[in-house]
Amino acid sequence: MGEWQGASCGHAPGNAFYAGNDRGPVYVGRAHHKCDLLPGKVCRGKAYFPYGGEEITKIDYEVLVGSNYSWVGHHPSAPLPGNVVHGGHTSSGETLYVAKVSRDGVDVVGKVHLSHGRAYLPFDGKEHGYENYNILVKN
Repeated sequence: MGEWQGASCGHAPGNAFYAGNDRGPVYVGRAHHKCDLLPGKVCRGKAYFPYGGEEITKIDYEVLVGSNYSWVGHHPSAPLPGNVVHGGHTSSGETLYVAKVSRDGVDVVGKVHLSHGRAYLPFDGKEHGYENYNILVKN
């Protein structure tokens, strides 16, 4: 669920879904890394993704487009909303969803990894885990 459009070099299409603010607009992105398709953020001229304890950047990625989305509070012990946006997958086939947390006054977008019982978000060069986060749904 969700429509994605290819982009690169920190750019986002004109109809990209606005996910928040980090000294400028934040958009939802996703990119391939080591056989995973990772959800993350596009902002400040780069695309950032959480992986293996690190914040990684990618030049080529996809951006979520459209405006018919919203964020709802979620905890990994709760059932997923029926209209949750699929943001990617692991190499083993587990679906990854799109998460958002506000941290130090900025909106950070990353992945929900249900088998780990948390969301992981890229921030300040590292991957940070959260048990409480917002999850992206299609309206």
